[in-house]
Amino acid sequence: MAFRGLNLNTSYSFNSYHYKSQDIENINRIFEQYGLKVNDVKESAQVVRYVINLPLDVTLNGKILRAKKAIESTLAAALRSDNVSYFQTGDTIVIERQGAFNVIPFGKLYTSDFHNITSMTSVVLGQDLNGKLIYTDIAKAPHILIAGTTGSGKSETIHSIIASLLMHNTYSTPSCSDITSTIISIIDMKGTEYTKYKDTSINLVSNENDAYSLLAELCDSMESRYAFLAEHGCDDIDEYQSKGYRLSRKICIIDEFADLILKNRQVEDYIVRLAQKARGCGIHLILGTQSPRHDVVTGLIKANFPFRIALNTSSAMESRIILDETGAEKLFGKGDMLIKKGGNKPIRAQGCFVSDEDKLSIASIIASNKV
Repeated sequence: MAFRGLNLNTSYSFNSYHYKSQDIENINRIFEQYGLKVNDVKESAQVVRYVINLPLDVTLNGKILRAKKAIESTLAAALRSDNVSYFQTGDTIVIERQGAFNVIPFGKLYTSDFHNITSMTSVVLGQDLNGKLIYTDIAKAPHILIAGTTGSGKSETIHSIIASLLMHNTYSTPSCSDITSTIISIIDMKGTEYTKYKDTSINLVSNENDAYSLLAELCDSMESRYAFLAEHGCDDIDEYQSKGYRLSRKICIIDEFADLILKNRQVEDYIVRLAQKARGCGIHLILGTQSPRHDVVTGLIKANFPFRIALNTSSAMESRIILDETGAEKLFGKGDMLIKKGGNKPIRAQGCFVSDEDKLSIASIIASNKV
């Protein structure tokens, strides 16, 4: 994809899983006693999904439900994998296993069409199992929690969010509903993950005291913004902008917020205050952690972060902490994720990859003002 001198990597050659026929034979052998067989196969970036249609037979369906554990163990042995997801929903049985891994480049999903029809705060997240683009508007989210173990793809998910915001910021179009810049701050206690953006407009914070100061400043900014909006007779930033005024949104990304919250519990107070009130005045939070424990992802944080992205977790308990249900422990890593919006059923998706070349290209364009 090319935007005024910027070319993003779009090369994508799909590698298919070579043992689907063998899997189908093994699955059919297990379900032949019920008179069932595989009716459909869907293959995404790294997930192969086998679908069995169920007849309208209450007795048969109940029999299959009662045999769930036995079927699961038999499937794991037949498919030679301990990580097989098996679930019965509605009129289908679905069996998911890991297939060939395919990297989806950020440039394949962040297209000109996407750029032109979405808002300044819309970000690419990945593809669902049908190849459909999955994205969200942070302004409507309004706060996002991202959690997963090391190697699950958490940082790459955050990179795709940052790249999306920078692209919208740099190449704003008249079709955007909110033609104002987005002020981005990143708290990265490691101090190494986001150095490629150091010459951009992003405010990078890697010092503990500076991180506390930034969160305190955001809380102060929130209060002053609400006072400012009240002076103009507006309840929130959306009403203010609908009257033709401009006010930049602020997005604060905290990568590994466990490092902060476990050292100083006041950080949770800042985060909860912002999560409860800041959306209305245009301040949004994105929290990332590889430690989805009860003392990190507390009840107050969960209650105020309705948009959650779970990547692979080390246990079913961690999955419940993030999503309020199991499933993330069965993910395959490398960007395989479950996305949950409020009380909706989680959507399984494959995250995209922002190459180092793309990060440097985006940062270079912004730094040199070639727009």
